Amino acid sequence: MPENESGGQSHSRIVGMWTVNFYVDSKLWDFAIEQFYADGNEMTNDIGAAPSVGNICWGVWQRTGGRTFKLNHIGLVFDTNGKYIGLFKLAASLTVANHGDTFTGTFVADQEDLSGKNIPDLHFEGTLQATRFKVDNSNAR
Repeated sequence: MPENESGGQSHSRIVGMWTVNFYVDSKLWDFAIEQFYADGNEMTNDIGAAPSVGNICWGVWQRTGGRTFKLNHIGLVFDTNGKYIGLFKLAASLTVANHGDTFTGTFVADQEDLSGKNIPDLHFEGTLQATRFKVDNSNAR
């Protein structure tokens, strides 16, 4: 299992839901809601593309150290007419903070054409910052 049977230390868990900001050259490049599952799978809904052309991606992750993780992420890309035009791929290295409510990292993202070749103008490298999404009991009755 990606995290040990006891779930590891609570401050080092990545399993859960996160809001994530992606930055390229210190400018916001994308925003996502990302879910990490205990079985090593991941799913993201982001604003990088409109829902009509595909804004859902899936991935797999694994722990590489006490609070560090690797993510390999893939999505289908469509043109504005709904025709499949290639794959979006993102690889990231992530570190969960000691308190467990944030993580930071670096990423490399590429879009491939139908022949599997990277499109040079759609290559991006950057950083990311995430905050754990939690239950808000302040309005509970």
